[in-house]
Amino acid sequence: MYNLPEGYMQPWLHFGVVEFENGVRATGQIGFDEGIESGMELLATVGVVRTRSILYKESIDCQETGFVFVKP
Repeated sequence: MYNLPEGYMQPWLHFGVVEFENGVRATGQIGFDEGIESGMELLATVGVVRTRSILYKESIDCQETGFVFVKP
């Protein structure tokens, strides 16, 4: 994915749809760059997908979490 929303400090990211054994599907960030193939087995984790600063009276760093899929 290119043209990421504000707050992502990288030029692109890998994004995928994962189907679990029970048929539930989830979308999320793929946490590695090499060897991505359709149908490969992944481990679903929850991690920080971006950090952004909110400016109001004081600066607050806000971490946003989501699914990050990694190799088992």
